[in-house]
Amino acid sequence: SEIKATLVFYESPKRLAASLKDCLSVLGDREASVVREITKIHEEVVLGRLSTLCERFSANEVKGEICLVISGEKVADSQYSEENDTEGKILEDARGLINTGLDKREIIKHLCRQFDKKRSEVYRLLQRLKEFE
Repeated sequence: SEIKATLVFYESPKRLAASLKDCLSVLGDREASVVREITKIHEEVVLGRLSTLCERFSANEVKGEICLVISGEKVADSQYSEENDTEGKILEDARGLINTGLDKREIIKHLCRQFDKKRSEVYRLLQRLKEFE
């Protein structure tokens, strides 16, 4: 696409799924985040590629104020892009494991094995999640 900048949108919860699909078709499968209730007590951040976010929010009715952040276009073989994508996948998987009720140690152990990362790296990433506190 011709738009290379990072984009930030405030979006209606009712239009979120359609907006994600439109962004995917226009911008390609960029890294993005959907932030619900930003700066409020029930703040929620969902990271991933636009394709993943489209799947996640296609059936879910979302409530609250929504902020959609889409990363700028990156150089294809960039080391940074690969690391960022892996971090997003780790955080996404961590949220799923937290929702299953596993304890923190088991979650960290599982993610370390799955992504071949050191315990300290995974723990540092998980500290970003409010659900992990």
